[in-house]
Amino acid sequence: AAPGAPQVYSSLGMVYDSMLSEVESKMQNAEGAQTVEERGSYLNLIIRQFDLAQKAYASYHVAALLCKRDFVLWEKGGDMASRICQMYVDTIAYLTTNPLEPDNDPAVGTEARKGFDPHAGPEKWKAERKEWLDHALAAFTAADNIRPPGDDIPCKLAQAHMDVGNYIEALTILSDLRNKPKSDIETSHSFWLLYSDLMMKIGYECKQWNDGTSQKQNVTMKKWLRKNSKTFDWKERRLQALCLALESAAGSEACTDLTEWTRYRADKFDTQDSEGVAKDPPETNGAEKDQKVDEAACNVTKDMGKELTELEAPKLSYEQQRHALVQSQKLELHKFDMMTAKMNIVEGSHMSRDRVSARDLLVEKHRTAIRELVKQSYTDIQPDDEQKQQSTDDEVQKFLPPQASCATVCDIAGLLLNQCVQYGLYEGGVFTAQSVLSYFKARARTSQMRLEKQRAHTVRQQEQERQGFVQPGFGYDKLNIQMDESDEEDPDTFLSDDEELEDEVLRQALQNGVLPIDLRSLYAICLVGTGGQDYLALRILNQVLMSDELALFDGVDDVANVEVDDDPDRTLFLKQFTAPLNKTSILASTAEMIQNTMRDDRWKRRALQMFRLHLKAIGSNQGLDECLTSNNVLTRNNSSRILLTATYLLVECAELDLTTTIESGASDAKTTQRIISDALSAIKTITRFHNIFWMPSFRDWSLSKTSLEIIGIFSGAISVLTRAVSSFKDKQLQTIVKDVLATTRTMIAVITQAGNTTFQP
Repeated sequence: AAPGAPQVYSSLGMVYDSMLSEVESKMQNAEGAQTVEERGSYLNLIIRQFDLAQKAYASYHVAALLCKRDFVLWEKGGDMASRICQMYVDTIAYLTTNPLEPDNDPAVGTEARKGFDPHAGPEKWKAERKEWLDHALAAFTAADNIRPPGDDIPCKLAQAHMDVGNYIEALTILSDLRNKPKSDIETSHSFWLLYSDLMMKIGYECKQWNDGTSQKQNVTMKKWLRKNSKTFDWKERRLQALCLALESAAGSEACTDLTEWTRYRADKFDTQDSEGVAKDPPETNGAEKDQKVDEAACNVTKDMGKELTELEAPKLSYEQQRHALVQSQKLELHKFDMMTAKMNIVEGSHMSRDRVSARDLLVEKHRTAIRELVKQSYTDIQPDDEQKQQSTDDEVQKFLPPQASCATVCDIAGLLLNQCVQYGLYEGGVFTAQSVLSYFKARARTSQMRLEKQRAHTVRQQEQERQGFVQPGFGYDKLNIQMDESDEEDPDTFLSDDEELEDEVLRQALQNGVLPIDLRSLYAICLVGTGGQDYLALRILNQVLMSDELALFDGVDDVANVEVDDDPDRTLFLKQFTAPLNKTSILASTAEMIQNTMRDDRWKRRALQMFRLHLKAIGSNQGLDECLTSNNVLTRNNSSRILLTATYLLVECAELDLTTTIESGASDAKTTQRIISDALSAIKTITRFHNIFWMPSFRDWSLSKTSLEIIGIFSGAISVLTRAVSSFKDKQLQTIVKDVLATTRTMIAVITQAGNTTFQP
């Protein structure tokens, strides 16, 4: 029979999808085009990419309309629409950094008028992207209305709502998925990553609402913000979601300490959250949907606390069940071999080959039984009666195996470490890094065991072939050693990067606990924050700053990001948690805690040396003036923080040297001159950049944190300078001090005026 119309359009969509993949592979090979011809060719590939993607979406959409009950077709249409949206993001970023001349190529322009127009400009592209976001949302909504099995489509629907700004609808969907009975969605790291991303976006909306600068037009979102913006702790929810994501990806065994730390925070936060919810005034005019949304938002952390704290271990552990199964399988295999020996079969005969084949089938049966046990150990509960099973289904801890590759685990750990550093949760950051190290060592150990099995099997097979016991070339003689779990070793978890771990150098690096450079730097910052291993942390930071693996700055201008996102404040807010690390951001994070902690003298001097080297690198690269006035807000803020901390450490070290010199009673001319030179350098730095650092509020002349900080540094430098000059009598130095004080008189007057209410306007 001829295929129907839905099958034809669906097949056509798959053909366009395959052609689109070929074009995208060509675009990857053509990246970095420099000449005019290469850029023109790359632009034609972009136009071709949009044309094929739109045709593929149209084919899937028509097929879905003709066969409305097939959720797969709706899902494919939504996936293609989301793919087109990402293509717009990539194209806007490319054409912003590589602008086209007006009507540079008439042929290209004529062809593009039928589809994507490269000369339309960012405003037109953003409007088209919003239309495709609506198409994706409509397709996933239609697929979800069919009630498909699994949780993939609801997650994609939640992502589509997040893309268009419907954060409360997305929160409701994800909360319903978590409360769905007999759902394994909470064991998926991708689900928790999606949830953490949602928490970050809701956090920005809460911040804007509390500051009075929110421009949100969504009615449901405004109602929710009016009630929960001040009590909704998105930071804690995102932290717990990232912890659960790391546990799902790296496995429960590697994240034991991190899980216990998160349980403690969940208990503490659950109590505080319950008290806060009880004090909230009730809504008198809310609809039933809004009440459901509010309950889901307020109870999400309670559910997390229940997931982490109200746990009971099963009576018979997985290791005990597996040991018993392996022993029974060994006994069965031994009986089979004994029976084979008693049969006195001639080697190489037909009966001998049949017996070998039967043994292979028995081994495969054993493997299947162990695989089923592994699956059941994560989901099965063996209660005494049906009532106990119903009450304990959600309370039994699920032991999660490693489910993600090393790259995925590192990405999740990077987000979690960044969150811990941003909010001073350094203990959690240390636990996160230790979890990654445990995961690395477990992966290296498992890979080594697999290679040893393969080598042993190869040697055994060669020996049997040499002796003539096994005839070469037969398929049943080639056992799958990777799936052989009929021994007492840990079961292997097959991941996407298992083949890469066959490299001896990489496997040895994982075994030695070598973290990627971004995780290593964040781990060092957390060590500085927790204390006790300061010198190890400084050594790691020095290695990171001296290496070439990280850039000095992120190299991304905030103006380019506005081309995709109309809200630059949102772009800056999200970059604080998701932007790639660079040397300046790492040192700025370290500077945040130095002034708030007590360190010994040697530690301060080593830290000062590290900051000086970095400032020297900035001066030779872009220059301090350019960095402090950069369009990139993160670069500007980080550079200011590093400069102020370096100046503070300079004054602190000079004061320590001066105190030591005065107490010893020995007058050292070189030491005194160095102290005076450092104090003068601090004063000159403050006066040079006082227009940037001095930021009083002109509305009420109140002083910001940065303004108060430079007052402390400035007064400390003057104090060190005057004490040093008075203790070391030198007319030339006294003249220099007078000149410096004269040049800073204006700044002192401004400080006095800002601090005196009588001079305020």
